[in-house]
Amino acid sequence: MPEEKSVKDLKKRGLLKVALGIMGALCFLGIVYIFVYHDVEFWKLWMPTSMDNDEPYYNRQLVAVLEFGQPKGYFGYNETHAAVGRFGTWGPMPFLLYALPGLLAGKSVNSMVICNVLFFVAGWTIFVYGAELPGKKQLVLAAILGFSYLPVQYVFSGTSEPLNIFLFFVILGSSAALCRRFHRGWYIVLSVACVLSTLLRGYTVCFWIFPILILWKQKKYVILSVFQAIISLIGFLVVLKLFCAPYLEGEGVDLSGILLLLDGQIAKAFMYYVERCFAQIGNLFSQAVWPTLTGTPSRQGIVFLILMVLEAFVALGAFLGGHRKSENKLRVAALLSVILSQMMMFTLYTLTPATRHGTTLMVVLIGALVCVGGKEIWVCLSMLALNFIAMMPNIINPLPVYAPVMDEQIQVVHASLEQKIQQEKSDNAWDYTLAFAYGDDLLPGYEYAVPVGMGIQFDFSFYISDPANPIYSRYAMVNHGTDAEARLLADGWQEVVSTKDLIVYERPDAVQ
Repeated sequence: MPEEKSVKDLKKRGLLKVALGIMGALCFLGIVYIFVYHDVEFWKLWMPTSMDNDEPYYNRQLVAVLEFGQPKGYFGYNETHAAVGRFGTWGPMPFLLYALPGLLAGKSVNSMVICNVLFFVAGWTIFVYGAELPGKKQLVLAAILGFSYLPVQYVFSGTSEPLNIFLFFVILGSSAALCRRFHRGWYIVLSVACVLSTLLRGYTVCFWIFPILILWKQKKYVILSVFQAIISLIGFLVVLKLFCAPYLEGEGVDLSGILLLLDGQIAKAFMYYVERCFAQIGNLFSQAVWPTLTGTPSRQGIVFLILMVLEAFVALGAFLGGHRKSENKLRVAALLSVILSQMMMFTLYTLTPATRHGTTLMVVLIGALVCVGGKEIWVCLSMLALNFIAMMPNIINPLPVYAPVMDEQIQVVHASLEQKIQQEKSDNAWDYTLAFAYGDDLLPGYEYAVPVGMGIQFDFSFYISDPANPIYSRYAMVNHGTDAEARLLADGWQEVVSTKDLIVYERPDAVQ
């Protein structure tokens, strides 16, 4: 009887920790929302007005997974597609994972936003549970996250960064639990999170440092972790090669080094990476960090300054707490994984996408600070608070709200295209694909007019306007009076539907 009672007490305490974690996350998001976005009701968010093309692009792939398992048409850039499947540059992995909370979020224009809130709450709760954070430390976590702010901003967006934040929280929580005592269940959770993170973004293979360093004395788990790291990185390269549509050449992502690796030119790839990494670091300081420090702040500069501040205080904590080996393992693992991830990131991305990816890395450093931080955490918090007050106008973006004029056009276009694809009997994915002309003042939010399951080619308008470039998509959405429209008309494309801000054409050989 006493044993049964103790088991019940443990279960009750576990459920209480979970409940407190959920409440803490919801309260934190609520306070941030009230403080920053108090003029916008959450249920009146309307993502199509966003100028970020990723948001509708993500959304249309997610709702296609929820409805059909995968898109019927091709997602890609400038009329390209993956060798296998029909997903865009990020492949199927993000949308298969988003489909889990998507079952609760539904298939609306706000599906990604609702999923992001659910991911954040789940990640926070697992971190709090695994790290056994008391109420006071949850408050500290909330304060540092709030003053860093940028990672939280992604929670109220339709982008995929909160999925990575969720996985980082899981890695931190399970690692903190393993620092206290080994438990196979926590190791499995940590491994799954590291595998998924690596498959999503190859540079996060560095996060296998957590199980390797924390379990260093348990050699079989170290060997197992190294093996899983290698396999998951190979998996990322396979997904990148086969399941991801090519990205726009020179626009944000440089895959030259990876292509050299895939061709077996390891030494050449290594030298290319080293040279590019140092060049990117130089560009970062000259173009972003230094101007921010000298009175011309930018989002890039703010992000990397916050990262450097967090790295400095995690390193300081590791130095001051060197005698506490179990706690220091978490600090050192967080610091090494973030720094190495940044170095790998600089080899793959230009500064603009590196800023987005770098923002999510803040969560890892913040988690390590909160778990094992000492007095240095208060100095760090003070610096972040001052930075937030000084830089707030530069880092807070307004939330999009309902726009009736835009919605009316979206509904008209959606109805016309829906009627078209319902009559379509073709097995050719291009017959379920629309080319979107970007660059002629055509809001990316109009991509939400594309029916569920239909693919989107995110084409630059200059690509569409050039008669030498092939257009495989059956439909094209362009702005009135543009060179892109002139090219379509010259080629005999037929009008499907026209509104104030856009016009959709159908390929001439497909018109019945």
